[in-house]
Order: sequence, then C-alpha cells, then structure tokens
Amino acid sequence: MAYLTVMSGAMGGQRFDLENPVTRIGRREGNDWIIQDGSVSGTHCEIEKTKTGFILRDLGSTNGTRINGAAIEAAYLNPGDHFQFGNIEGVYEPQAQNAPLPAPAAPGRMATGLEAGGAPPSDFGNASPFSSKRVQKDPMQKVALAVGAVAILIAILVTLFGLTISAPTFHF
Repeated sequence: MAYLTVMSGAMGGQRFDLENPVTRIGRREGNDWIIQDGSVSGTHCEIEKTKTGFILRDLGSTNGTRINGAAIEAAYLNPGDHFQFGNIEGVYEPQAQNAPLPAPAAPGRMATGLEAGGAPPSDFGNASPFSSKRVQKDPMQKVALAVGAVAILIAILVTLFGLTISAPTFHF
C-alpha cells in the first residue's frame, strides 16, 4: 500500500495511506484529510489512484502544489517524490517502511492546529513561492479620469440647457 509521510509542521512523522480511489486534501470539513494549516487551501488537492500509479492534482489552491520543488497542476507520483501543499512538506512512499507510526488525530483524517471551521491564524500570509502580481498605478491616470469626467459633465450640461460657449469678442 502507498503512503504519504508528512515531514514538516505539527504533523511531521505521520503517515497516511492512499487506499481510496480518490483522496481529497485541504483545510475544510468534507476532505478525506483535513490539514489545519493557514497555507493550505480549503480544498487544496487530490490524489487519484489509477491502474498505473497515483496522480497528484492541484485543485486551484492559493499557494500551489509542488513535487520535488516544481509547481504542478497534475503529475504522477514516483517513489521518493517530495511534495508540498502550501507550507506542508512530505514524501511519497509506494510501500510502508517498517518504522512505527504515531497515531493520527482521527481515523483517515489529519487535524491539527485550528478546530474544524475555525479562522486562519492571525499571522496568515501568502506562502506562495510565486511573486505577488501587483500592478503599479500611474498617478496621472486619476488626473486624466477627473478631466474626462468634467468634460463629460460639461457636454451633458450644454446638451440639456442649450448653453453655448463662445470666445469673448473684443471691439477696437
């Protein structure tokens, strides 16, 4: 039987079997394994058991899913592959080693840290290895927008009230 062994965080050293056809992993209730870590999304990823092996699939998580340091959308797991769900790291093992295991928090569940349904930690941040995509705004953009709004307002007033704007005439 294949396993994922968690190597970091409060769950370090715990081993979880991959006996279900599909195993969903995330922070929310309803997942097969609940990981209460702020860097893990509500429904972070899933592992599908196929005839040829196991496929790890990211489910649009905020902080991504990685295998051996590379961000993935979906990939087959190979013996010894290192995975990362947010800040949680571990290793895929196609067979159990003969080492004794610590007892899981609940049968078939990972639960540490927050209670189910709790809020993320107050120090929660984006643990994504990808840089933030912040767009710097041009300060002149606001000025151009204001000038355009005034021009539209004048055009509306001229249309509504038949006002005509004419240049002053000088008589000599």
